[in-house]
Amino acid sequence: MPASERVRGPRDLKGKRLCEVEGSVSYRRVREEKGVPVVPGRARGYAQCLAMLSGGRLDAVSTDDLILAGLAAQAARTGGPKLRIAGTPFSDEPYGIGLRRDDVDGCEAVNKAITAMYQDGTAERLLGRWFGPVGLHYTRTVPQFEGCDEPAPPVSDAGGVPFPGQ
Repeated sequence: MPASERVRGPRDLKGKRLCEVEGSVSYRRVREEKGVPVVPGRARGYAQCLAMLSGGRLDAVSTDDLILAGLAAQAARTGGPKLRIAGTPFSDEPYGIGLRRDDVDGCEAVNKAITAMYQDGTAERLLGRWFGPVGLHYTRTVPQFEGCDEPAPPVSDAGGVPFPGQ
């Protein structure tokens, strides 16, 4: 959101124009789960949200912290408005890497590579390089991994429909 806005949490978005990205749950979380009456600003993706926010057609964008930090960093690199990440997280939506369900070796290799990046400082250096200038507070410890030995439950799209082949 613009750096001049004073927002500490979802309730402060009352009456504001909030980006509603097709297929995303973030807008619904603010409007339905938190019960905040926001005005939808519909977009096909977060790049369009950034353009709308930069052009004054939106007041705020709600999504996970890495996407928000990326948008703020992009705006700063391209001479756009100064943006900031406001408030505190109000949901936990971990990231994942997609692999075949039965690829235990691949899963373990990915977990090992991510662990090594955190242990040798690569993750902190990259996160700081790309997201530090916009004030993102990122995790500096090895993330908690899901197990590799049993298949994960089927993943669905935003509408709750399982992806093909599941």
